[in-house]
Amino acid sequence: MKMQRKYGMEWPIAPGEPEGGSQEAFDQFENLLIYSSRQDALAARSRLPAARLPDAEPCELLMVPSGAGLAMSDRFTDFGFIGARGHAYIELAYTAVFRLIANTPEAEPAPAWMQLEEHRIAAIASEEGREDMLAWQVIERQLAELADRVARAYRCTIEWLDTARL
Repeated sequence: MKMQRKYGMEWPIAPGEPEGGSQEAFDQFENLLIYSSRQDALAARSRLPAARLPDAEPCELLMVPSGAGLAMSDRFTDFGFIGARGHAYIELAYTAVFRLIANTPEAEPAPAWMQLEEHRIAAIASEEGREDMLAWQVIERQLAELADRVARAYRCTIEWLDTARL
């Protein structure tokens, strides 16, 4: 299973109110229900009492399947979580995902990695399951420009994960 886009929604139900949205949920983390599609999340939201609607806005998540070779930094829980089904989820609004590519003989990926490593939230093993230069790196979205500058300084390029195509 590959990384996928999922949709989370805080389920703000008070004790004694009907649960409603959990039947269609793909996964769950505390009061956050995770849906396979935005349509599923919005359909569940439509069944909430009107007073609860402001607290139930869907958020976009990147799902990293269990067993995908995820290495989490100590900052991971600021941007992600592990759901009840064992999948890791990363909030896309606050993160960017990239691979550092050394595609020329002049490229110096090792020093580039040294500079970028302190900003890493998580690393997701490449499709081959190896933790190598092709692993996807998760950083704060606001640091994307910094990652591009570091890559250029060491004659590397960055491939950004196009989460809209997931």
